[in-house]
Amino acid sequence: MSLQSHAYPVDLIRICEQVLLDAQSTPDELMRQAAHAVAAAAGVIVSAPAPTIQHLQATDRRILLLVGAGGNGGDALYAGAELVADHTVEAVLLGRGGRVHERALTAFRTAGGHVVGGLPEDLRPYRLVVDGVLGIGGSGGLNQGFGEWLERVREHHNIPVLAVDVPSGVDADTGALPEHHVTADVTVTFGCLRRAHAVSPSCGEVVVADIGIRGRTLSEELLRRVIRGEASYVMALRAVPSTRYEWPPLLRPLSAYSNNEPLEPEPGDDKYSGGVVGLCAGSATYPGAALLAATGAVRATSAMVRYVGSQKLEVVRAVPEVVISDTVAETGRVQAWVVGPGRGTDEAAEAELDELLARP
Repeated sequence: MSLQSHAYPVDLIRICEQVLLDAQSTPDELMRQAAHAVAAAAGVIVSAPAPTIQHLQATDRRILLLVGAGGNGGDALYAGAELVADHTVEAVLLGRGGRVHERALTAFRTAGGHVVGGLPEDLRPYRLVVDGVLGIGGSGGLNQGFGEWLERVREHHNIPVLAVDVPSGVDADTGALPEHHVTADVTVTFGCLRRAHAVSPSCGEVVVADIGIRGRTLSEELLRRVIRGEASYVMALRAVPSTRYEWPPLLRPLSAYSNNEPLEPEPGDDKYSGGVVGLCAGSATYPGAALLAATGAVRATSAMVRYVGSQKLEVVRAVPEVVISDTVAETGRVQAWVVGPGRGTDEAAEAELDELLARP
């Protein structure tokens, strides 16, 4: 499995990025590598067939950069400097107090990019919007006016959005969303996944480009910390392969899950070696969720299914092979838990989830 399928916390990524930044021989060496990946992703998207509504409404094929004050804004501007060779590229500078990455802005303007005065009202000329506003260190959401403009981009004009690193407003560690945030069609990130990429649908399709300095790559720097016992990672996989875009070797999409092991039990297998699924699903308000989750788990050929909750009698009537219990604490061995469908969000559901997450 590719190292780029590993998801790490932001603090660790920052530490390992700094190691590479300190090894740079020229300013923005690492940033330009990231920008090249952004430009490559943008090129793939604009070369693909446009959504039908956009195709009917479009008056041009411009690329619009949304540029923040930090590193993501610099990535977007350097990417724009590459893209102007084949496209008309415009940038809106959205950093507070007019702040912007000056070297990247100079490169963008020198290459022939155009800076526009604000978010354009007429969106018909644009084929792609690149989100470089907030990075992994960004906090808080976007303002209401910006959020409404983004809604027009996606909902009314069907313009694809490419996010740099993490869509602006999405918490990179948790995937938590404020009221107004960017929802991307594609997110291009660097070296590894952030945890949000594994859990937030606002990231869209995620592609990873490794970056490095003189043979030292970000993915390898992160893995070294894991090998030394200083950190851990989460493996993120797609349930099914993505087929929307054809990505070049530089950009690695999330690997799709592949189970190559035989499903037929061996003579020495038992229910535990075959896998036990535990379900915390359904409630008095949503009893059907319990039945659907239990039926799905049984039909997925789990060796054993356990159910926890108030709908236990209804579940065992529908699928008598399910083993039932009242609480998580009373439940026997489980290898994988399914939590949430129809469960609710009250204090009891929260306490139940906390108990599960605290288990080894």
